[in-house]
Amino acid sequence: MSKDDICNLAKPQELVFAMERDLGLDRFSNDEKKVIYALTKMREQELFEVPSSNIMHHDLCATISKPTFYHCLKRLVDDGAIVRSGSVRSGLYRLSL
Repeated sequence: MSKDDICNLAKPQELVFAMERDLGLDRFSNDEKKVIYALTKMREQELFEVPSSNIMHHDLCATISKPTFYHCLKRLVDDGAIVRSGSVRSGLYRLSL
Protein backbone atom coordinates (compact mmCIF):
# COMPACT_ATOMS: atom_id res chain seq x y z
CA MET A 1 0.00 0.00 0.00
CA SER A 2 1.40 3.36 -0.99
CA LYS A 3 1.40 6.64 0.91
CA ASP A 4 -1.18 8.00 -1.58
CA ASP A 5 -3.48 5.04 -0.89
CA ILE A 6 -3.44 5.80 2.82
CA CYS A 7 -4.08 9.51 2.17
CA ASN A 8 -7.00 8.63 -0.12
CA LEU A 9 -8.42 6.35 2.56
CA ALA A 10 -8.07 9.03 5.24
CA LYS A 11 -10.16 11.60 3.34
CA PRO A 12 -13.50 9.75 3.52
CA GLN A 13 -12.76 8.84 7.15
CA GLU A 14 -12.37 12.53 7.97
CA LEU A 15 -15.70 13.18 6.26
CA VAL A 16 -17.40 10.44 8.29
CA PHE A 17 -15.94 11.83 11.54
CA ALA A 18 -17.18 15.32 10.64
CA MET A 19 -20.67 14.01 9.82
CA GLU A 20 -20.79 12.03 13.07
CA ARG A 21 -19.77 15.15 14.98
CA ASP A 22 -22.44 17.23 13.21
CA LEU A 23 -25.11 14.62 14.02
CA GLY A 24 -23.97 14.26 17.63
CA LEU A 25 -22.90 10.65 17.11
CA ASP A 26 -19.34 11.32 18.23
CA ARG A 27 -20.45 10.83 21.84
CA PHE A 28 -20.97 7.11 21.18
CA SER A 29 -18.38 4.34 21.07
CA ASN A 30 -17.56 2.67 17.75
CA ASP A 31 -19.65 -0.38 18.73
CA GLU A 32 -22.60 1.82 19.69
CA LYS A 33 -22.37 3.55 16.33
CA LYS A 34 -22.39 0.14 14.61
CA VAL A 35 -25.70 -0.64 16.34
CA ILE A 36 -27.13 2.72 15.26
CA TYR A 37 -25.95 2.18 11.68
CA ALA A 38 -27.42 -1.35 11.61
CA LEU A 39 -30.78 -0.02 12.79
CA THR A 40 -30.57 2.75 10.20
CA LYS A 41 -29.97 0.20 7.42
CA MET A 42 -32.91 -1.88 8.65
CA ARG A 43 -35.14 1.19 8.71
CA GLU A 44 -34.26 1.77 5.04
CA GLN A 45 -35.82 -1.66 4.45
CA GLU A 46 -38.92 -0.43 6.33
CA LEU A 47 -38.12 -2.53 9.40
CA PHE A 48 -38.94 0.04 12.05
CA GLU A 49 -39.08 -2.18 15.14
CA VAL A 50 -36.34 -4.79 15.08
CA PRO A 51 -35.64 -7.70 17.44
CA SER A 52 -32.28 -7.45 19.18
CA SER A 53 -31.23 -10.77 17.62
CA ASN A 54 -31.66 -9.30 14.12
CA ILE A 55 -29.55 -6.30 15.05
CA MET A 56 -26.87 -8.50 16.61
CA HIS A 57 -26.63 -10.65 13.47
CA HIS A 58 -26.46 -7.69 11.08
CA ASP A 59 -23.16 -7.52 9.18
CA LEU A 60 -22.27 -4.21 10.82
CA CYS A 61 -22.54 -5.76 14.31
CA ALA A 62 -20.95 -9.13 13.52
CA THR A 63 -17.68 -8.31 15.30
CA ILE A 64 -19.32 -7.13 18.54
CA SER A 65 -19.27 -9.68 21.37
CA LYS A 66 -22.64 -10.57 22.87
CA PRO A 67 -22.00 -8.88 26.26
CA THR A 68 -20.72 -5.73 24.56
CA PHE A 69 -23.69 -5.71 22.19
CA TYR A 70 -26.19 -5.79 25.06
CA HIS A 71 -24.19 -3.14 26.93
CA CYS A 72 -24.40 -0.95 23.80
CA LEU A 73 -28.17 -1.47 23.57
CA LYS A 74 -28.60 -0.45 27.20
CA ARG A 75 -26.42 2.62 26.83
CA LEU A 76 -28.22 3.69 23.65
CA VAL A 77 -31.63 3.24 25.31
CA ASP A 78 -30.47 5.15 28.41
CA ASP A 79 -29.17 7.92 26.14
CA GLY A 80 -32.45 8.07 24.19
CA ALA A 81 -30.83 7.29 20.84
CA ILE A 82 -32.93 4.13 20.51
CA VAL A 83 -36.19 3.07 22.10
CA ARG A 84 -37.16 -0.35 23.36
CA SER A 85 -40.72 -1.16 22.35
CA GLY A 86 -43.06 -4.06 22.83
CA SER A 87 -42.99 -6.36 25.83
CA VAL A 88 -39.94 -7.11 27.93
CA ARG A 89 -39.62 -10.51 26.26
CA SER A 90 -39.96 -9.26 22.68
CA GLY A 91 -36.80 -7.14 22.77
CA LEU A 92 -37.85 -4.86 19.90
CA TYR A 93 -35.83 -1.72 19.26
CA ARG A 94 -36.22 1.31 17.01
CA LEU A 95 -34.27 4.47 16.33
CA SER A 96 -35.42 7.63 17.99
CA LEU A 97 -32.93 9.84 16.15
